[in-house]
Order: sequence, then C-alpha cells, then structure tokens
Amino acid sequence: MALMASTLLFLATIACYIIYQRSKPNTKGNKFPGPAGLPLLGNINDLPPSGVPEYQHWLKHKDTLGSVSSVNVMGMTLIIIHDKEAAHDLLDQAAAKTSGRPTMVMANKLCGYGNIPLCQDYTREFVRNRKFLHQELGTKASAAQFQGIQEEEVGRQLARVLAEPDSLVKQFKT
Repeated sequence: MALMASTLLFLATIACYIIYQRSKPNTKGNKFPGPAGLPLLGNINDLPPSGVPEYQHWLKHKDTLGSVSSVNVMGMTLIIIHDKEAAHDLLDQAAAKTSGRPTMVMANKLCGYGNIPLCQDYTREFVRNRKFLHQELGTKASAAQFQGIQEEEVGRQLARVLAEPDSLVKQFKT
C-alpha cells in the first residue's frame, strides 16, 4: 500500500513538473519568446478575439515580445514575424533551413507518387529536379519550341469539333 502511494505521489510530481515547464514563457535556445500558456491548451487565450482585426491583436505582441514571437496552441507552435527584415532573413536567406513542404503520405507512400516533383519533400533531390524542370519547361525559349506543335494540335482539335460536335467531351479527352 505504501509503495502504491509513493508511486502515485512520484507520478503526480512528475506530471506537475511537466505542466509547469510547458506553461513557462518560451525563451530558451533557438526558440522565439512567447507568452506563458495554459497546460495542454497552450496560448489558446492569446489568439485574436472575434471582432478585433488580427493585425491589431498581433501588433500588441510585437510591442511586448519583439519582432519575432511565438505562441503555442494545443502543441502546435506558431511563429509570428512582425518585421520585414526578419521575414526576409528567415524566408529568403535561410530558405534551406526554414523551408519545407507538407508530407503527402497518401500520395508518396500509399500511391507511389513519391518521385513526382509535386509530391516530393524539400530535399536536395527536389531542388535538383525543380532546377531541371525549370530549364526544360520554365523559360520562354523552351516553351517556344512547342508552339508549332501546339498550333497544329489546336487545328486538329477544331477540325474534330467541326466534324463531330456531339462528342465534344470525348474529343477534349483526346
């Protein structure tokens, strides 16, 4: 009985410590400063109230916490950037570290579309593939080489529409 009581007391102490640590303002390491939040819910009370424009609400954060701050809502950290230079530094100059793409589990893993650039994560392979695609398809000079073929196919499509106007959907699939 005493062992069970001491075990429960130990677990309760650990739980209180974790809740206390999570509710403290976030100012350590490379994390951005933010207001203290509630246990589990985080800074849900710090989100803009209805009827108040969001920009006015977040400008108060800028005045108290600086040009870059963060809030934690139910375990998800939101970083708020108030300064143009800070946004430029984070999103442009440090793009390799700060950029990302959503993971498409259904497309990549289950359907096997992981090699299609649209579905790839932001890796070196993705950057290389995007560069190659831009070289082949992304410039006016590369697109101009297909203009003759496109005009020829448009002519064929128009001829098919004139010959069989009732099967328009079928012809567009062609």
